[in-house]
Amino acid sequence: MWIVSGGSLDEGFVRKILGKENRDDLLIGADRGAWFLYRLGLRPDYLIGDFDSIDDDERQALVSWQLPLSVLPTHKDDTDTEAALNLALLLDREHYQRLDPTERRIMDLKELPKGAGEYQIDFIGILGATGSRLDHVFGAVAILGQALKARAGRGIPACILDPDNRIRMVDSGHPLSVTKEEEWGQYLSVIPFGGPCLGVTLRGVSYPLQDARMDLFSSMGVSNEIVDRAEISLEQGYLLVLESQD
Repeated sequence: MWIVSGGSLDEGFVRKILGKENRDDLLIGADRGAWFLYRLGLRPDYLIGDFDSIDDDERQALVSWQLPLSVLPTHKDDTDTEAALNLALLLDREHYQRLDPTERRIMDLKELPKGAGEYQIDFIGILGATGSRLDHVFGAVAILGQALKARAGRGIPACILDPDNRIRMVDSGHPLSVTKEEEWGQYLSVIPFGGPCLGVTLRGVSYPLQDARMDLFSSMGVSNEIVDRAEISLEQGYLLVLESQD
């Protein structure tokens, strides 16, 4: 499952990720990300957003696709990216079944798009979540926790991806391993999110840790490097895992 949001998007990178002829992943276009897909000729499965960042002609072009379209109010508490993630989670069969019926909704939409609860979503990747709007970047990073807590805590692997960075979130129930061949960039950083992290263990990296405490307001986990196979785990808290390149 891929979500294309309205932040910074590189055409070549998006085509590389999504442009495979036999792509069978579900695809959600969120707000201006939907228009970006239209211009590239990449047909999504769902469209969602308030679409306040595109003009009337562009909106009509999206409508002409005749795809499931969820139009959100402009004045709302959550971002279009979060709404798209909510949609992705509601499409997952297990997550949908574990929710109370009153929780099966996206903001104030009266109806869910067709297909809710009918798929097995094994992965959620978000493109267009980074860029010059740091408020939206931090908001997108925060909602990774929703995927982590999906399926009553069993979680669905999720990441934010751009040409230079991959961002994920882990907790005590979801350790992470990354081989040297799989790394997205040269640098591996781990940063506590929302509070201190206890029992942090990093193996297979240049600067290992064993059952360490990582406090907020510290940069101690920045710019590590994978030696062979990085193993990342913790006993308490939430840890952002960032792979970056210059």
